Amino acid sequence: MSTDHTTTESTTAADETVTESDSETDDATTETTAANGTANRDTELSAPSVSTQRSQQIQLIGLLGLGIVAAGFWLVAEWIGLLAVVIIGLTWYVLSSAYAVAIGHAMFLPVASRSLILEPAVLVAELGLIILLLAPAITTGAPERFIGAFLVSLIGLSGLAAGAYWWSDRLWIGAAVLIGVLGLAGYGLYRYEQVRLGLVDTETETESESESAAGRIDSESTHTEDPI
Repeated sequence: MSTDHTTTESTTAADETVTESDSETDDATTETTAANGTANRDTELSAPSVSTQRSQQIQLIGLLGLGIVAAGFWLVAEWIGLLAVVIIGLTWYVLSSAYAVAIGHAMFLPVASRSLILEPAVLVAELGLIILLLAPAITTGAPERFIGAFLVSLIGLSGLAAGAYWWSDRLWIGAAVLIGVLGLAGYGLYRYEQVRLGLVDTETETESESESAAGRIDSESTHTEDPI
């Protein structure tokens, strides 16, 4: 009996020792996890994220392009040109670079009549607008392809506008052709995006077409049956 009692006490003491060691291990693990979590949070707070860095890069490149645009418009129309640059900058800040570039090209018409050195100034301003438009390319997975597609599109649209101007000898006709082509291209891209993202309700249209086709088949079969 004494042996059994001693064995029971030894087993109980061993279990308590194991339990205490397990609890100490759990406490140590919890403290280590908490310390690692605190260190990770401190690292996240101290180091800027990739998206933040890219956003800052876009802003810096956009500001560079806007500065070049300001230089070009200053050569075009001095203070009136800088007023146009303010409008372009506000459009870029509130909307996006694409709208700012469109507004920038539209601003050429009212300020170009005041210019005595039109051609070099327009080239400088156009360079700034191109930089402003290409700034978001760094957020894409393949910026080289983005820039290449943009340059090809720019050359094609410029050739189209120049051809319309050469054929009609009127600046507004070339501008109208360019705006029309851009509008059609924008609508085509919009429709492509709707279909690609599944935002177009094609199932309802398909079901209605199937129902109408089934109705026509039933009516034709009814008319072709022989009377009894």
